[in-house]
Amino acid sequence: MQKKTLLKNGLRGVLPRIFASWITVLALFALRYPYDILTLERTDAIGLLPFLITVLLVFLILTLLSLFHRADPINKAVLILSSTLYASVVAYSSASVLTAAVAVCVLFLLFWYCLSGRKKPFRALPAPLCFGASVAAGIFFAVFVGTVTVLRYRCFASPNYDFGIFCNMFYHMKKEFLPIVSSERDKLLSHFAIHISPVYYLILPFYMLFPSPVTLQVAQAVILASGVIPVYFLSKKLGFSGKTAFLFCFLYSLYPALSGGCMYDIHENCFLTPLLLFLFLFAEEKKTVPMLLFAFLTLTVKEDAAVYVAFFALFLLLAKRRTRDGVILLSMAVVWFFGATALLEHYGEGVMNYRYSNYFTGDGNMVTVLLNVIKNPSLVLKTVFTVERLEFILLMLLPLAFLPFFVKRKPARLLLVCPFLLVNLMPDYVYQYSIYFQYVFGSTAFLIYAAMLNVSDSKARQKRTLPALCAVASLVLFLSSTAQRGYLMTTYQTGKENFAKMEEALQTIPKDATVKASTFLIAHIANRDEVYVITSEHDTDYIAIDLYHTGENSAKRDAALQNDENYLCTVHLDGLLSIYQKKGS
Repeated sequence: MQKKTLLKNGLRGVLPRIFASWITVLALFALRYPYDILTLERTDAIGLLPFLITVLLVFLILTLLSLFHRADPINKAVLILSSTLYASVVAYSSASVLTAAVAVCVLFLLFWYCLSGRKKPFRALPAPLCFGASVAAGIFFAVFVGTVTVLRYRCFASPNYDFGIFCNMFYHMKKEFLPIVSSERDKLLSHFAIHISPVYYLILPFYMLFPSPVTLQVAQAVILASGVIPVYFLSKKLGFSGKTAFLFCFLYSLYPALSGGCMYDIHENCFLTPLLLFLFLFAEEKKTVPMLLFAFLTLTVKEDAAVYVAFFALFLLLAKRRTRDGVILLSMAVVWFFGATALLEHYGEGVMNYRYSNYFTGDGNMVTVLLNVIKNPSLVLKTVFTVERLEFILLMLLPLAFLPFFVKRKPARLLLVCPFLLVNLMPDYVYQYSIYFQYVFGSTAFLIYAAMLNVSDSKARQKRTLPALCAVASLVLFLSSTAQRGYLMTTYQTGKENFAKMEEALQTIPKDATVKASTFLIAHIANRDEVYVITSEHDTDYIAIDLYHTGENSAKRDAALQNDENYLCTVHLDGLLSIYQKKGS
């Protein structure tokens, strides 16, 4: 009887075991040759006989395991792990979003086969372990993003627009408690004349303790990493297990747009994701006071942050049927938006309506945009559905398995997708439909929340399967996109000595001197009252020219200043930089 049971276990699931063995061997070879696995030369170098023998060995090992345990869970576990590993290596090696997207689609099919059975294929995990793993995912995000963005600064890869601006602004905030900046509009003015962002003052205490541009980069990473906290508790509030809550936190930490949005250095938008997620959490818990507090904090991020609060207010009104909370939030958003834009129009530099100029001719505003869209919605279709936006849409929605759109019989939930459409897809401003700029942070919070809500309404099998699919999709797309920025580690190690020389040379400029400098130098000398871009008409005490980068006509400027009798060259590092002092200053 025992022999028959063993034989039955061994014969069960032969075809899945063969497939799992093949995928496992592919993953092993991919790990062995990660950087050239996609080349024809490497493929030719893999002998057919050794390949088949390795597949056979893996098959025999899996068969032996199946004799003493249920074959189905073993085959599925191996298939999940090996296919994820193989897809991850291929995605990282190819650095192609489209290649990664195809791999994700294949993984979706495999995961659906492995996880959508009636019985749970894996045991539940202890709650403390799930919470600890979720925190670890957030720590990974903070370390990765913090490292990459700090290296951007150390490698002189962070330009004045926008990192140099914020370095100079925080210097003035520390000194005068005012967001004054000189290099933004070529004059001393408040940054709040450009964008009304009092939320920056939340970073100021840490900057006062550690007054360095590095602090700003690390702050952005930590602020976004804190989003795993509301994601975890939102998951628990929506009835998910600890394991599923971890999967959502894992998804959050590897979501390409979150790490990608940090790659152009710190911006106030980084506050949007965690603040909005906390807003959603307290709204779900029906805790009015903290909900209103986080709505207010969201509004302080920027004048257009009111759009996010307004859409969530409409969601509460129409989807949740919570009239009082919806009306209060909508009123807050409307008052803030029109108040902030009026201040910018009358006392600041105006509202940046030009980003929607594809919806109006001549002078126009958001009301004009709305009216033109109502009259002719084909303008939206023409703008949104283009080949150049395809990669962006995949990076934003494929990690979520397009779940924000699966609203079943609750169409009001599509309001949660509207910020993505309005802020990212409708404008003809290229930076707003790229994951490598800050405009994705607000819509990301909405998309993740929408996906979680739709999964919470699904059947038990789908609740087990969909979060795992999304987590793995995020991993694969992260490796094909944002993870590629790890090249900065090599760049820094290679050029460390030159970067140190440049830093040392820039420190020779007196702190009380006014300076004009090339864009990639400004962040490194922004700790002063006045610093301007090199094209400025201001008459300054010093001029610093970047020779490390080839743009900005640096060589011509350097040659011109060498022959200018009004300036004295105080530092010249060939191929790196030159510093000139105005005579008599």
